[in-house]
Amino acid sequence: MQDFFEKVEAEKLSSLIDFVLENPGQHASEVVILNNDRVNNMCLEVYMHNLLDDPAIEGIAINFRNITERVRVNKKLEYLAFHDELTGLPNSCYFKKELERQWEHASKTKARFGLMMLETECIKYYNYALGYDIGEKLVIELVERLKPLLGKGVFLSRYSDDHFAILLREEMTIKEYNTLAEGILGLLKEPIRVNEYDLTLTANIGISIYTDKELSVDSLRKHAKIALLKAKKEGKNTYRFHSPDLDVQHFKEISLRNGLYDLIEKNQLQVYYQPIVKAKTNKILAIEALVRWNHPEWGIVSPSEFIPLAEESGYIIEIGRYVLREVCSNYKEWKDKGFSDFKVSINLSSVQFMEGDFISNTEKIIAEYGLDPSFLIGEITERALMENIDKIKPDIEKLRSLGIQVALDDFGVCYSSLSYLTKLNFDLLKIDGSLIKNIYTDKTCSVITKTIIEMAKELKINLVAEGVEDWGQLSSLKDLNCYAVQGYLFSKPIPAFEIEPLLSRGICKPIKPRDVEVPKVERRKFFRVPFTKLLEGDMTIREIKGRKVDVGRTMILIKNIGPGGLCFLSNISLPIERDLILQFTTELLEEEIKVFGHLVWTEEYTNYHEYGVEFIVDENERADLVKILNQVQIRMKNDILFDEGNFITIGPNSYFQKLSK
Repeated sequence: MQDFFEKVEAEKLSSLIDFVLENPGQHASEVVILNNDRVNNMCLEVYMHNLLDDPAIEGIAINFRNITERVRVNKKLEYLAFHDELTGLPNSCYFKKELERQWEHASKTKARFGLMMLETECIKYYNYALGYDIGEKLVIELVERLKPLLGKGVFLSRYSDDHFAILLREEMTIKEYNTLAEGILGLLKEPIRVNEYDLTLTANIGISIYTDKELSVDSLRKHAKIALLKAKKEGKNTYRFHSPDLDVQHFKEISLRNGLYDLIEKNQLQVYYQPIVKAKTNKILAIEALVRWNHPEWGIVSPSEFIPLAEESGYIIEIGRYVLREVCSNYKEWKDKGFSDFKVSINLSSVQFMEGDFISNTEKIIAEYGLDPSFLIGEITERALMENIDKIKPDIEKLRSLGIQVALDDFGVCYSSLSYLTKLNFDLLKIDGSLIKNIYTDKTCSVITKTIIEMAKELKINLVAEGVEDWGQLSSLKDLNCYAVQGYLFSKPIPAFEIEPLLSRGICKPIKPRDVEVPKVERRKFFRVPFTKLLEGDMTIREIKGRKVDVGRTMILIKNIGPGGLCFLSNISLPIERDLILQFTTELLEEEIKVFGHLVWTEEYTNYHEYGVEFIVDENERADLVKILNQVQIRMKNDILFDEGNFITIGPNSYFQKLSK
């Protein structure tokens, strides 16, 4: 056999023969490599069967089969399963296996290692604006820059299209982590030449370092993602280390990110409409389409929470197409019923304009429903214009050439508001609600609003005041001869079937103003202790729809508390669901109070939400709470300046603004 097979392969065959000789009637197989002067690396599957007891044969049947091609294909498939096809880097599957291996090693040896999650933000933009071939070349060049900086001992993988995971196997000091992160970000700031383009990238890095406190391999990966999320919150080209607590807001944001890519497929998006009304006659001039996400765990999620996430990922393009189709479908139905004397406005993101065929796709979708494009108004914010006016300007003119009107949204909040009116042609201006909010109590807001209204008239541009919530605001706007208004005084955003009666009448009158007192019916079973100052506490989520979760603390302000529940303020939007179990912790009379409960009602204010909580406690726990609260009531009665707790001296707006910083 040595004449045909090398020593190791010959030994395999010898062992195979020995096995079948010792086991009459049995068969066995093995794969061996054939290497000699005539053949190089041929893979053979050897099959042997001991037939010495068979009178017709009295020997060992041996069959050789050439499986070289099959082995080659399998190796190729295995490589593709664990590597990124474009860059040749390990992919997310390979990374997870390597992370688990490294974690197991560190668990046994107590050695430390680090994980960096690197996200580049501009690759998707370049894909849409310049084409995927440019984007792919950019990624390849980026990887070629990273490799020498990281060195051979570092595991670099392409986790997803614009995410890279970096495993730092050797122990490093915090200073060394800082130096490496700053080096990566500095490297990415330098333009990358791709064909005739000099392309720049922005990035963020989240860093998580293994310690013996890590409960699982997933926790390390989760912590790096949380750190990345916090880095992105603080701006472009930043990096952050993981801190121990994942608060409720970050937990919610990660949950929304995870569910973003299949929300259309799962029919979780809903389009609501809000009327835009002529101020003097209450005639409905238009309705604004506003998208909502009906999340299975978080309930109705507002655009302000998930649209920025969709813009980061580029998924806003799919959402935009969905909204346009829903609007076209609804408008066609209303038109067939005979009420179409109004326009529909849709919000446009700057990312949508980065799509190469944005205008043609818009035309095609409208044509699918046999509609004239002139029923549409496209709203774009000043902030979007600031990001890429050169790309957006020609597309705006193309939209107007189709008959689609264009509105400048949130007008008056950016320093460059007036300059855009000289660069672009707009059919409509929408005054930002922050100016309208204090129009009749703040002289500055009133003067600015008056100036904008008069300017719009001179320029022959129709104007809408957003955020009209009470009669005082409406009265002031009428006195200033504002053309049109929009806000909760007339209607909150409502589904298509609810707005249909308003459209059939063509009129939307102001509803009962919010400042009219409505007598409250007391439904509580237990007493409440109201505080003269707000009591600081913290909140965390313990369970969502029967699923236990491990979430860090989020600060809240407690207005009152009793044996049956409490009322608190938070800057986080939470769903009113009985299967969302929360834990609340605070301190009174140097006693820690820790209770569980679920939300039963909410009211929204400008910068925060107010919630009512019903406790989930047994009678022993309730009795202990009653003892503490009885003592608090006695102390408060004897001392109006009672402060034996974590009370704050500032208002909720200031508190939550300070907290967010």
